[in-house]
Amino acid sequence: IFTLLSCLFSSLLFGQMTGSLVFSYEVDNSMSPMSLISVYVSSPTGTPQTLTSYGVKFYFDDVETTYTGSANNDYSGLIGLGFSIGSLTTVSESVAANPLVPTIHSKVVEIAPLDENGTGAIISSTTPIFLMSIKFDNSVGTPIGGDSYAGASGSLNGPVTDPSIVYTDENFESFYMNISGNRAKALPIKLNSFTAVKFEENSGKLDWSSSSEINGSHFEIERSTDNSSWEKIGVVKAVGESTKRIDYEYVDRNVGALRSNTTFYYRLKMVDNDNSFEYSAVRSITFFAVGVAINVFPNPTTDRVSINMSTESSFIDEDATAIFRATDGKILLKNKISHNGITEIDMNDVPSGLILLQIEFNNKIYTEKIIKID
Repeated sequence: IFTLLSCLFSSLLFGQMTGSLVFSYEVDNSMSPMSLISVYVSSPTGTPQTLTSYGVKFYFDDVETTYTGSANNDYSGLIGLGFSIGSLTTVSESVAANPLVPTIHSKVVEIAPLDENGTGAIISSTTPIFLMSIKFDNSVGTPIGGDSYAGASGSLNGPVTDPSIVYTDENFESFYMNISGNRAKALPIKLNSFTAVKFEENSGKLDWSSSSEINGSHFEIERSTDNSSWEKIGVVKAVGESTKRIDYEYVDRNVGALRSNTTFYYRLKMVDNDNSFEYSAVRSITFFAVGVAINVFPNPTTDRVSINMSTESSFIDEDATAIFRATDGKILLKNKISHNGITEIDMNDVPSGLILLQIEFNNKIYTEKIIKID
């Protein structure tokens, strides 16, 4: 799992005691593999205040996500408020060096929008107003969680330790951050890997490992048939405190009676001792009534996929062929694959986009969808 640690939260107050503006953000993970981070501002008292510029830092783990660059920043909210956004608005990405930020957050993006008109925008709404959004690409990891933690810019009710995080009024007078709410802390469990494969005849086997655990409680295993509605099917206790790799497994033996050309989706809910939690990425297993199970991973992918195919022993002399097609039916790649094992296929020469994978076996065709991204 990775988290994004932002210096903007609904619990972070910028400014002095008289009429401070409140900044907040929200995360939208509906555009997989992207996470869209939107920033908002409000005036809780309704007192009109002028906003001319502000700074914001997003801390993240570059093993799990990547910042997509300033070209993907959306300043439409600020422009709608009258801001003129130009070269004086700065964006920088660097190695995280704030000692108050957990070490799992290795990178930081700092964005400082400035109204080049010099007049700013008057903020009086008591409800959050959209300012801007930025995008993170989660192809290398898992979606940004909804729970992030404050504290990167100062101690609770204490001195400011990151004075670059400010907003300014029409006189360009700076107002430093005061923090109320949670201190910065690491997530309870950092996931290292998570796989789901067909096991024996009618079961699914989930394997995962954590690279570190802090105050972790347990894993809840959830299953879905539509990747939307989820049910809890099991619980595995976490070690709780560890800085080493810990391996876990769970066998779902409830799918045999349900099996009939069905894809089952699995995810892990990683729960802390204080009941805070994060979700893993989703994994899937497809069961076929003819005794064939196919699992394709990673999906989406950037350069290669592995096809895990499992068949009945009566088909042992049969060959299997994997055909990758564009949406117009054009064949992009064709490979022989193992019908009882894992075959890794290089997709560097396959163009990005939606790819239809057809597996021909025993006079039948099984279809999977793959997303190839740059």
